[in-house]
Amino acid sequence: MKNEHLRPIRLAWAGIWALAASAAYAAPPPAADQMLAIKPAQRFVDYDTPPPGSAASLKTEVVREGRATGWVLKDSAGRIYRRFMDTNQDNVVDQRSYYQNGIEVYREIDSNSNGRADQFRWLNTAGTRWGIDNNEDGRIDAYRVLSAEEASREAVRALASKDYSVLEPVLVNAADSGALAGAVPAEKIRELATQGRPRFTESLTKLSHLNGESHWLRFDGGIPMLIPGDAAD
Repeated sequence: MKNEHLRPIRLAWAGIWALAASAAYAAPPPAADQMLAIKPAQRFVDYDTPPPGSAASLKTEVVREGRATGWVLKDSAGRIYRRFMDTNQDNVVDQRSYYQNGIEVYREIDSNSNGRADQFRWLNTAGTRWGIDNNEDGRIDAYRVLSAEEASREAVRALASKDYSVLEPVLVNAADSGALAGAVPAEKIRELATQGRPRFTESLTKLSHLNGESHWLRFDGGIPMLIPGDAAD
């Protein structure tokens, strides 16, 4: 695909600009080391980074996927490391993807096109987590999707790092009273919301042997159950 048919795009999140002198021609793709320098906003992201000194063997390709355009960073064998896309044709990158073993495992999304990521998604072999950052301060405020296995892993990570902010978005909060209306009494939700930090502090005391070298291994649970809404009482 020829670059002259694509729009110039800015890597706004990293402060790296790639602008064309004329709107009729796309700017040259960013260098490999520029794309590699842009790190995930969230912790605990396992993704591939090529060995030091190998940037010269990498290539950045201009791509078009439907209405979206952007850049993909590959090695000489075609293995993908990064994909940065402009999905809404405003000439600004609003989606950044990171890969492991050639598979996308993590994506950052700027859903309101203001230059700051507000959604963080783990994909494929990395899990199902879908984190939301409402105030766009770089911290996940809540999860739209979170499996029981991933919730347990975040709990272990929080205890090992002694960082309550890792666990907080996993826990129920006062704002959940509306979403859970009818299933759980609102007063119960408010009560649980106030117990998170005290119980976390208590757990730290009991599990003081956990440290930065502690890692979550697995979560063993039973088969989930589903009760149909039209089931008789």
